[in-house]
Amino acid sequence: MTRVNGAWCIGVCAAACLLVCIEIFEGGVSYAKENLRMVYPPDTRYHVYGYSFGLAWSSFALFLLAGIAILIYSRKEKNTAKDQMVILGRL
Repeated sequence: MTRVNGAWCIGVCAAACLLVCIEIFEGGVSYAKENLRMVYPPDTRYHVYGYSFGLAWSSFALFLLAGIAILIYSRKEKNTAKDQMVILGRL
């Protein structure tokens, strides 16, 4: 795997892991709201997730955009000095 593909995979995998964490958090809040009456009394009308929830979604968007940006802007340059074959070993 090349360095660019590895960087792209890291960005996308980080975004995917963060998305899973957000969904687990939402599921936990939903479960608590339905089953734990001491945490959410029956007369509770709404729930506010707070700043951490918005921060998690903004981090997800930034990780995803970083992965896509690396994929788009990392094209191989041809016919340059970097593209020439390098012989490793004794001469």
